[in-house]
Amino acid sequence: MNNKENCQSFNLACLDSKNQSIKATISLWTQKTDDPEIYDLIFNKKYKFTGTYTIYFMKYMDELGNIFVNSSDRLSNAFYGLCTKVEKNSIKMLIKGCSYGYFMIPRANYSLYTVKLDLGERLSKNPIKINIFSPEESSDKIITVMELHQYYQKWLESIKGIPY
Repeated sequence: MNNKENCQSFNLACLDSKNQSIKATISLWTQKTDDPEIYDLIFNKKYKFTGTYTIYFMKYMDELGNIFVNSSDRLSNAFYGLCTKVEKNSIKMLIKGCSYGYFMIPRANYSLYTVKLDLGERLSKNPIKINIFSPEESSDKIITVMELHQYYQKWLESIKGIPY
């Protein structure tokens, strides 16, 4: 039951706590798991599922020897949980998935895409999707997972009452 499926790897640039450039790789795979327990790092909740579920796994490895793994029943939660572990170790991943103004909206929960959210503007029916691992050139735009969620909530408030 523990066979990895849909394996993918992504190379990315990061900055350590001294703003030194480091190279990292994130591996992504799915695995069918019996009765999984998922711990949501973002909301500090534990979920216990009964039965067999497809679980998303993400593993971060860098040239300094840091290794972090996170898993969830949702790809977006696996990603943001991994980002939380990485940022707690004072590492910035220079990718769009961690960049100000971008968010993996709920309808993109099971994809590797993020979208640009502009305050006061609804998304079009076919928004431009950007891979979460696309490079972000400016380290100043990299924010924490909590800040990403706060921006998303602020964006939701900003579009209330705006017609489709």
